[in-house]
Amino acid sequence: MMKQYKDFMRDPPKNISLGPTGSSITHWGGILQPDNESVYSGGVFFLDIWFPSDYPYKPPKISFKTKIYHPN
Repeated sequence: MMKQYKDFMRDPPKNISLGPTGSSITHWGGILQPDNESVYSGGVFFLDIWFPSDYPYKPPKISFKTKIYHPN
């Protein structure tokens, strides 16, 4: 998991930041800031990311901490 984090930090995607929170390597936080072309432009969205003990064989659970407007 730390190798993937180092790879991510070497060439991070635009408008996304993430990393471990506190002392737990399995609990990460993230911040997403959508591009100007997005209907969510100007928003800042906080994420909670939990990695299972058998990661990468099972995916992380990701939830938005920030409430999101759904147009539907």
